[in-house]
Amino acid sequence: MVGLARSLGLPGYYADALRASTELRDEGDIRVRAGHIAVVSHVPDGTKLIDFSGEVTAESRVRIIDDLEAVAHSYNNRGYECIYQARQANF
Repeated sequence: MVGLARSLGLPGYYADALRASTELRDEGDIRVRAGHIAVVSHVPDGTKLIDFSGEVTAESRVRIIDDLEAVAHSYNNRGYECIYQARQANF
């Protein structure tokens, strides 16, 4: 969505969509904070938040992040997925 907005000449940004009830849990020796990334774009009729989880509430906080931080989130997620899959294979 960020790429689509930018290709149309609209500003598009990644956003860390934080909820008051952000899930924090321990999985063995790893502490996991479950959250997600949304998209913010400025379109002709105003600023739009695109959140595919569909759960933006009045308690949600949205923090614009730069592309570098979005890439870091992506690599962090992939790293966690690899650890999770390896642990599942050993059970």
